[in-house]
Amino acid sequence: MKHSRCQFLFVCCLVLSAGCGQKELPYPPDMPKIYPVTLTFTQEGKPLVGASIALISPTGENATWAPGGVTDVDGKAILRTRGQFKGAIAGKFKIAVTLTESEGGDDGVSDSGVVIGPGTPFKLFSLVETQYRDIKTTPLEVEITPKGASETTFDVGKAVRLLMK
Repeated sequence: MKHSRCQFLFVCCLVLSAGCGQKELPYPPDMPKIYPVTLTFTQEGKPLVGASIALISPTGENATWAPGGVTDVDGKAILRTRGQFKGAIAGKFKIAVTLTESEGGDDGVSDSGVVIGPGTPFKLFSLVETQYRDIKTTPLEVEITPKGASETTFDVGKAVRLLMK
C-alpha cells in the first residue's frame, strides 16, 4: 500500500506541474506510444471541478509512465503522461480521484500586522468519498487502447466534506 501511495503522490505532483509555462518537451526515446484520452468525472450528476486524477496499473507495471490530469469546469480531464505529454499508454488502470478544500491556518494577525485574536487551526477536507481516493479501494477502472478509453464518464458518489487527519 505504501508503494501505491508513493506512486499516486508522484503522479499528482507531475500533473499539478503540467503547463507551468513550459514548452512541451520532446518525447523521451524510451517512452511507449501514448494515445489521447479525455475522461469525465461527475459527483451527484454534476461536473467534478478541480479534481486531481491519477491512473495506476493494478499490477504496478509501467509506473514510470502513469498518466494523470486535473478536471476542468466540465469535469473533463485530459490525461498527460509525466504531467507533460498529452496522452496515456495503453493498458488497464485503476483511477484515484482527489479533491480537497482547506480552512483556517491563519496566525491571528491582519494583513496590516495588527493582532486580531488567536489564529485558527488549519484543517483539510476531502470533497470526494474515501474509497475513490485510494488506488487499493477505488471501484473506478479504465482500459486505454489505441482508440482511446473504453469508459469515459465516471461518478464519484455523493458530495462530502470529510475532515482529513
